[in-house]
Amino acid sequence: MARIEFWLEYASTYSYLSVARISRLTDGQGIQIDWQPFWLYPVREKLGLPPPFPEGSPRERYMWRDLER
Repeated sequence: MARIEFWLEYASTYSYLSVARISRLTDGQGIQIDWQPFWLYPVREKLGLPPPFPEGSPRERYMWRDLER
């Protein structure tokens, strides 16, 4: 049986969209999904990186508009 390692970030809206669709692609194909959840926030925090979509920023507004599409 073929296997796919699928890494998903808990707080990612884009991960959510991928999770919602992956089963449709693998159902009946003999492919097993190995779910690999992680949380990126502690990594970003340790590295001193800002949030990817700061609240109220143009990036955040674009993300929500992108998801609606």
